Amino acid sequence: MDPILSAIISYLTGLAVNMRTSAVVTSRENALKQQVAISEERLEAKLAVRSLKEEVRSTCIKLARNLHVEGVSPEEKAIWKLLANERFQDDIAGWIVTGGIEEGDDVKDRLLRAMEEALSDSAIAPEQKEFLKSGYFELIEKTIFSHPILANWRHQLCLDYLREQVAELRVRAEEAAGKYSKEKIKAVLDSYYNKALESWDIIDLSNLPEGDIHMATQQLLLRQLYMPLRISVEGGEEALVELEAKRDLHRRQEAGHSSETENEIKQPLASVGERLALAKKLVVLGDPGGGKTTMLRWMATAFLLKLKGDAAFAEIPDATTLPDQKLIPVLIRCRDLGKDDLCRCFKDFLTQHLHKTKLLPEEADVMVAVILDGLAKGEVLLLIDGLDEITDSQVRMMFCQELEHTTARYPDSPIVVTSRIVGYRDMPYRMSSGFEHGVIAELKKEDKDLFAHRWVDVTEQNQPPEEKSKRVEELLEALHSSNRIERLTGNPMLLTTLALVKRKVGKLPNKRTKLYAEAVSVLLNWNPRLYETIEEDEAIPQLEYLAYEMCKHGIQRLTEDEVIELLEKLRAEYPNIRAVRRRDAESFLAALEARSSILIKSGGVWKKSDRNEEPVWEFRHLTFQEYLAAKAILDGRYSDRKRSLSLAEQVAPLAGDIKAEEDSAHNEVNVSESWREALRLLVADCKDDDVDDVLRAIADPMEHEDSNHTARPRAVLAALCLTDEPNVSEQAAEYVIDTFINVIKANDGEMYQTTMVDAAAYELSGSMWSSKLNYALAIRFLSCLPEERFYIGALLATLEGRRREFLLLSSAEYTREAVEALGSDSLDVIVIATLGVMQAAFQGSLDKRNEVGELLYGLLDKGDAVRFAATWALVWVTGAWGAGRDIIKPKKHHTDKLVAILKETPAQEIGLRRQIISICALAPSDINFAAIMSQASDKGEAMELAVVAALRKVGGARSVLPLVQKTESDSASVRKAAIGALAKIGGRSATEALIRNVSNDRSTVRVAAIEALVELADLEAVPAIIEAVKDQDADARMAAITALGQLQDKRASLPLIDLLEEELQYEGQISQGTIERYKKPAIAIARALGFIGDNRAITVLKKSLASSFAPLHISSAIALANLGDPEGFDASQILLKSNVRGRRDATVREIANTCNDSILRRVISKDLDGAAPWLHPQETITKQKAIEFSEVLKVSIDKIEAVLVRLKKFGFSIEQ
Repeated sequence: MDPILSAIISYLTGLAVNMRTSAVVTSRENALKQQVAISEERLEAKLAVRSLKEEVRSTCIKLARNLHVEGVSPEEKAIWKLLANERFQDDIAGWIVTGGIEEGDDVKDRLLRAMEEALSDSAIAPEQKEFLKSGYFELIEKTIFSHPILANWRHQLCLDYLREQVAELRVRAEEAAGKYSKEKIKAVLDSYYNKALESWDIIDLSNLPEGDIHMATQQLLLRQLYMPLRISVEGGEEALVELEAKRDLHRRQEAGHSSETENEIKQPLASVGERLALAKKLVVLGDPGGGKTTMLRWMATAFLLKLKGDAAFAEIPDATTLPDQKLIPVLIRCRDLGKDDLCRCFKDFLTQHLHKTKLLPEEADVMVAVILDGLAKGEVLLLIDGLDEITDSQVRMMFCQELEHTTARYPDSPIVVTSRIVGYRDMPYRMSSGFEHGVIAELKKEDKDLFAHRWVDVTEQNQPPEEKSKRVEELLEALHSSNRIERLTGNPMLLTTLALVKRKVGKLPNKRTKLYAEAVSVLLNWNPRLYETIEEDEAIPQLEYLAYEMCKHGIQRLTEDEVIELLEKLRAEYPNIRAVRRRDAESFLAALEARSSILIKSGGVWKKSDRNEEPVWEFRHLTFQEYLAAKAILDGRYSDRKRSLSLAEQVAPLAGDIKAEEDSAHNEVNVSESWREALRLLVADCKDDDVDDVLRAIADPMEHEDSNHTARPRAVLAALCLTDEPNVSEQAAEYVIDTFINVIKANDGEMYQTTMVDAAAYELSGSMWSSKLNYALAIRFLSCLPEERFYIGALLATLEGRRREFLLLSSAEYTREAVEALGSDSLDVIVIATLGVMQAAFQGSLDKRNEVGELLYGLLDKGDAVRFAATWALVWVTGAWGAGRDIIKPKKHHTDKLVAILKETPAQEIGLRRQIISICALAPSDINFAAIMSQASDKGEAMELAVVAALRKVGGARSVLPLVQKTESDSASVRKAAIGALAKIGGRSATEALIRNVSNDRSTVRVAAIEALVELADLEAVPAIIEAVKDQDADARMAAITALGQLQDKRASLPLIDLLEEELQYEGQISQGTIERYKKPAIAIARALGFIGDNRAITVLKKSLASSFAPLHISSAIALANLGDPEGFDASQILLKSNVRGRRDATVREIANTCNDSILRRVISKDLDGAAPWLHPQETITKQKAIEFSEVLKVSIDKIEAVLVRLKKFGFSIEQ
């Protein structure tokens, strides 16, 4: 810190006597920049050993001793003499900490007076003296603290200072409020409650479409329509960096662009009230129309009703999730504050805000004092809406930091801040200092159901109960009628849009192009009474043109400049569309933002070179972009259009726009995502005469294309177009299905990694073409090569399973249907039934397994393809495959037949051979065991794995030797499987074989053997594993160290202690690039020694505790603490109080992962599930929370209190 402080103080004194443009000042400013660059890492980590005041004093004394330094003028020497003055030194330290906030004004005054007095006899210029009074500190602030590192350092120092002033601020606030009588305060509060409730409780429905304006006269209360929102908590900086990427993925999923597996990825959700009660400081992020402002109004309304003692509080949805306190809500909208207001201190902009409300001036002044007093006592809820509305980066940073200062001044009062997602990640400054971040989650089914009931209650108030119930059911059926509609109603505004569409046309259109057209019309017709009307003939061509360009370039957002440029280009290219010329591009865009909700300003782009953000625009839902792009092609309104081409000729090259799939597990290529859905919508909406030609244009590669590259994605897209059931001819539909089946290949049909062929087949199976698709697949299965049967059969089996689920067939109903089909004379019917049975058995949805099994055995003579399907079904029906299933042992005549078939089965029938030996393993007679062993010489990985699995099933001593031989396989998967099988078999011979493999020539075998021995928990393996810690392979060495910790045998203590001593020798080489060699073993050893619990490790762990390498320091501290050593607890407490978030979080993670206490682990988990995100260690665990832990975790309060005692020793904040 000393060089930095020297540079700061030198600049401070130099500027006091030199003009700001002098060479002296410039050179010192450059010296400061150089020191910041050199010391950046240290500043970020705040590693100063002494306090700032001590550092400043030491630096000032050193500078004061150098009065004769070259370049210091006589005038400046007068200032330098002040550096020896202790009060002046303390004021410099105080200015560094508080110079940017109102608490620093007195310090700056004292510094100026001292310098003016020191310079009173100096011959400095009059303008310099004037500069000292007026612009001195302003320039210093801009020069020194424009450096982000220095600014953040000062900001953290300031926050620490304010946290220390809480008690004093509380006294001052109480004194300020005390000058008003209790009667006066009560009267003003009553006025505030009433006027705030009037502002925040009533929804203004005047922005509804024209057809529903009459609804506005009903003055609906917010609480009648509010839907409780949930948020997903985003933990850490890494999660914030990924926010926009996750948002874009979610938009793609909403538009149907991702597989079901992706859609099923769930994040833990919590109510806003619950997270606020736990975190107190919350940033809620969401899209426009996502409900952020309504959420704040809901919170304000709930607390206002609670304060008023109004019985209506009980009617507020989700109110029980809010903190159980009486909090005075203060809702401040950033857009309502001017730039000057936002740059003020909190007290000043609070004053400005209150004076802009409906309060009388005198009432506003009283409320300022009351609110500040309430903040100090933890009795106020601050609600800050629309951080994204502040477009000036400097102003936003100052406002954010002042909010952080406010939370430091008043730590007991909760605060919620909202912002749009887009642009938040790249903001020059984001809310930090303990603020938890959450993202508004999409609405769930139960949320939409609640909306439907409330919507009908509000819009149909005059209807009798029976009619209202009927209309609720109609709306519920409409909202849940398809996956597409579910995806389209994920936020409150879009849900309202669909409800308005139904209200307008009586029902939601079945054809999605009609639905989207109506939704676009509703969104375009928003806010009719407040803004000038935009007719569809003016808006639609311009929206189509924009949508086409966005799909063409594969983007979802355009900057405002790009939007304007495209709208002007449309006017130039299509002068005949007169309606678009009613106003210029800028005026149209402004009107569109005010009047509609179809194209929205979703956020901003921040550039380092520009102080203000650049607005970005996107369609409310990606589906609307794709629908309008399709309409652009159909209506002929897109850039560079060739008017002579037919529709099919226009579409063909778009379907050939092939891109690599970003999220594909199989490195697939596909038609560009931006065109896939647009072309489907185009086919669904084009004229009947064009459908066949357009489908063939999509399915067939063009002459210049590489068909090996484009045939598969084209065929898939053409099949997907059929799912929308356009008016296609039978011949064209069959052509598309045949083309589709011809591109099926390996990896298709797998249940756990859905390919684009799988996804298309699943969707097609829900259409009128389902039966044709299944029979076409069955015919292909009967004639294909043996190696093709698995993926064609797997796909057909999956489709049969989906058909069963779609028809809601019970197990008994499906089994009856299958039994009848298995007796058919038609092989294609038998294949469909057999593979359907296989799928049902796999899913546990098959009755009468013995009876069905007998029928399957009876199919073994119907040719290789049917035999393959029958044995595949049998491995699941009998339980040969699938852990935990009831086993149906095959009868001797069944296995005799299978063994005979196996003997005559050619080598290329790998699948059939695998399935036969799997069934034989269920009845391990000598004959059947010999049949299994007859396949052991096959070196193909699939057969080797099948043999290992069969031997594992057989078990016993006779399986050990062949399994040991399989540990020498060329396949890593086989080696691991063989070792796993040995671990499962257990027993002396298996353990001995595993111990021998700890020294196997192959490192992967050694690692697997060590892990298997841990699973067996056989302590006879400890000596062999101790030897393995010297393994030359890093993975094997790490596996051995970890295993010794898990086995907790003290024989390992001394070898691990010696090894850690040896590893510590590498610490000095970390900066020379050997960190990878050093860090992993040392951390693992420290952790293992903590697990073993041998006090002989304390000495070496204290050495590793002194490491400057943070991860080792942390693991050593927690290991020592787990051994009960006080130094470990002391180090843990320091780490948990660190201002470096990464270090603090890593310590909590280490405690959680090494505690050997499931209750402790769940207590420090924010969601009480024993998994991340973890509790902030300085977030006090109150007695009330302890009771909640006991109730939720279903353990006694005594056990919880014991855990809290332990956590307090680690350094967690626990209420006494």
